[in-house]
Amino acid sequence: MKELLKGVNAVVVNSHQAQEMWELGQAITHGLDPDDWWDLPKEPRVVTFISPAGMGDKYYGRELFISTLNVLQEKYGIQLVWIGKDKVCKNWDDYRDFIGRSLVYFNPTFGSPMPRSRTEAMMSGSCIVTTRHHDADKFIENGVNGWIVKDNPNDCAEKIANMIFNYKDAIRIGQNGRNTAIEIFNGKRFRQEWTELINKVLKK
Repeated sequence: MKELLKGVNAVVVNSHQAQEMWELGQAITHGLDPDDWWDLPKEPRVVTFISPAGMGDKYYGRELFISTLNVLQEKYGIQLVWIGKDKVCKNWDDYRDFIGRSLVYFNPTFGSPMPRSRTEAMMSGSCIVTTRHHDADKFIENGVNGWIVKDNPNDCAEKIANMIFNYKDAIRIGQNGRNTAIEIFNGKRFRQEWTELINKVLKK
């Protein structure tokens, strides 16, 4: 890739970990407008939104997701809802309503840089339970604004079940996560970073 990119003035990646792995470019993480996401009264459910195919199972964490789903059902009697498969949203409003009413969002990804669906859930006030990859530890503090879990279905299921069974704690952590998302992943910052980069490239 470095050979292919010779002479290119700017390379943008989606996370700081990706920047370090590629040893090139700059990270511009996505930005959303908080008003686009609905922080609604929460129902005690856990949801995930990952691709059902493509990029290999490890990249999107499908293996970890399926294993965690099984542990949750067998050990805790909790259903993990797979958005796009178990829950097919009719339109964007239906999706925002469903996410906005979900107490816990589980992100199992390994290689996906800065999953947007995780940020959408944070903006919606859902309590985030996420793997550590691609910068999660830069903005998630365990028990404060989310949970970082090991790539282990038992650890994932335990953290998820703890939040489902402790509704008030999950609400508090979800609200803290929403505040973090508004601060770090806001659309104004995103547009500013892209504008600065474009101006820099054009002037050069």
